Amino acid sequence: MKVTWNNLTPPTGLTPSARPRQRKYEFFNLTGTPQGAWSVTNNHKVARKTRYMDQIFKALADPTRRLILDELAERRSQTLYELCTRLIMKHHVDMSRQAIVKHLTILEAAGLVRAERRGRLKFLHFNDAPLRKITERWIQRVMQ
Repeated sequence: MKVTWNNLTPPTGLTPSARPRQRKYEFFNLTGTPQGAWSVTNNHKVARKTRYMDQIFKALADPTRRLILDELAERRSQTLYELCTRLIMKHHVDMSRQAIVKHLTILEAAGLVRAERRGRLKFLHFNDAPLRKITERWIQRVMQ
C-alpha cells in the first residue's frame, strides 16, 4: 500500500482539524510581561509612562548597547555596515552583524535609535529625546 498524506493518521488519533491550536510563540515586550498584559496600577497613563521608561532603562542596561549609542552619537547618521565596521575596528567588538541588529531593535523600541531606509541602505540615527525626558523627570528636579 502506498502511503500518502491522506491516509496517515496522527499518533494522538485526532484529525488535524480536531487538534487544539497551540501558540508556538508568546510575544513579550521589553519588560518581560506578555504583550497586552496590564501593569499593577489601574491608571493607564502611569502604566504607559512606566512601560516607556522601563524600555529606555532596559536598553541602557547593556554595555554593548551603550557602545552602539556612543558610536551613533559621535557620527549622527551611519549605515548598518559602517556601524558594524566601526564597532569591530575601533572597539574590538567580537559580535556578528545579526547580534548587532538585535541590539538595534531593542534600541529602536526604546526610541533611542531611528532607522531610515534610502534605497538599499538603512541609515541609523541617534535620538536623544528619550534621554532628555529622563533628565527632565529626575535630574533637573534634583539640581533645583
